[in-house]
Amino acid sequence: MIILWLRRFLPTGASRQTSRYNFGIENLLFVDVHMKSLIFPILVVCVTCQASFGQSAPGDDSVRAAVAKVTNVGFHGAGHSEAVEAMKVLNAASAEQIPMLFEAFGESNAISANWLRASIQKAVDGNDSLPVDTIKAYFADQSKSAKGRWLAWQIICKKDPEFRASSIDALVDDASMPLREVGIAKLISDANALGVDAEKMDASAKEKKSGILKTALEHARDVDQVRSIAKSLKPLGMEVDLRKQLGFLCDWHFVAGFDNKEQAGFDVLYQPEAAPDSPDLKQTFTVGQKQASWEKTVSEHETGVVDFNEVVGKEKGVIVYASSVFKSAGDTDAEVRIGTPNAHKIWVNGELVMSNEIYHNSNSIDKFSAPVKLRAGNNSVLLKLCQNEQTQPWAQDWSFQLRFCDASGKPVERAQ
Repeated sequence: MIILWLRRFLPTGASRQTSRYNFGIENLLFVDVHMKSLIFPILVVCVTCQASFGQSAPGDDSVRAAVAKVTNVGFHGAGHSEAVEAMKVLNAASAEQIPMLFEAFGESNAISANWLRASIQKAVDGNDSLPVDTIKAYFADQSKSAKGRWLAWQIICKKDPEFRASSIDALVDDASMPLREVGIAKLISDANALGVDAEKMDASAKEKKSGILKTALEHARDVDQVRSIAKSLKPLGMEVDLRKQLGFLCDWHFVAGFDNKEQAGFDVLYQPEAAPDSPDLKQTFTVGQKQASWEKTVSEHETGVVDFNEVVGKEKGVIVYASSVFKSAGDTDAEVRIGTPNAHKIWVNGELVMSNEIYHNSNSIDKFSAPVKLRAGNNSVLLKLCQNEQTQPWAQDWSFQLRFCDASGKPVERAQ
């Protein structure tokens, strides 16, 4: 039984950028952390679930107290022993208490959300009658937790199959990204139903399909979905510039060769950091026995990747600085997002907004993000990108892609 429970919480192989939301409730794992840190709490959840069979429903006060302990669960075992006892209470929650568990998602982190999810799933599986109207109301409130709303939608669809058909069209601009992806996937499916071979379609079908895909493109935030839509629009006569559509910065100046042997350069304040808000692009630097100066590069990659193995050369134990300017249409709160497998620091308008000393973790798009305040007009960006000395084939990447988005992943509007 424990193994079967564990399988319900392990990912099915879909990555952050793939259609990771198109699977059943039994496979839900909405987290973005290493599996090593997840296995223990998931096993604990499974064990406590098994131990709770036959337990009578607790009072509301007991549930609230247990929820508080579970939402305090942290990484590396923090609060786990208290949460194990609390799970015995939550796993005995009645159907009427399910809304209380959903509300707790707002206070949860990536770990505690799994514990809450297990309790909700058990309450759902153990009751034929659910407070569907209350769960629907929770789902309808877009200010609620994205994780909780996604789970609520899945539960409602499972209990009321007609609800999926009646609600899916409205998901295309949902505040929850997993729900939005479901809505966009429906639009893509509707478009493909009109025909997949443009040469065999009549003018009316082409026009209708193009219209549906343009709507999907406007609302899509998932990179793979955007790629798919762009690919489908091309034979219909519409070229999509993915770099522009996704908002990647492609024009950069860079200077390379600063020492990072034994990974010792990450916190060294090299000269380009002296004025991170306004680097002098005419300045030259003494780097070891060489002179280095700023050079220009423009990414031609469809998602704005700058590959320094190509631009600089396959050097190891070195640091490169890259400088760019983002011209914002107005003052706005935003996120700076970067995909890179290398240790990095980012300054925006001279302020250090991101610092991650992690090597060869992943180079997925938007792997790291940080909140920033952009001002109307020019905003300076300085990136420090560190390459270590590992020689394994998987440790050779030295690249990045960077963009500014709102919380949903929509690129910040640029000034004309």
